[in-house]
Amino acid sequence: MAAIIKTWVSIAAFLPLAACIPIPTPPHDIGLVPDRTAISALKIGVSKRSDVLLTLGEPRFQLEDDRFLMYKWDVAYGYIFIGGYYSGAMFPASAPHYLCFEFSNDGRLLRQSILSGTLFSNSEKKAISECIHPSEAPDVK
Repeated sequence: MAAIIKTWVSIAAFLPLAACIPIPTPPHDIGLVPDRTAISALKIGVSKRSDVLLTLGEPRFQLEDDRFLMYKWDVAYGYIFIGGYYSGAMFPASAPHYLCFEFSNDGRLLRQSILSGTLFSNSEKKAISECIHPSEAPDVK
């Protein structure tokens, strides 16, 4: 939360210097978001890799011979409008989120976790590292 506030304060501080307008919004998902009801139906030790794939579809990442599956979506915290003369652009102020599944050798679900990135970051490498080695990787946030 502190990173979000820091980002918006930085944007507001530079507003007089540029023709841009930050518009904060309540956090909302962007893109294909895994169904939270379907996720809660997946049980550790019971559900199999095929259950996850049938329930959530094709993952963004398949790692270490499908031992790890990762789904990605973004959460927008606002939008930034940039304009000048006769042109302009708009883009979301968003942070990546990841849903990670780990499976045993027989294909049963061992672990699932949700990892959150920071605003304007592309922390796929950190998220992959956190998914594969949760106790060794640096914090994704």
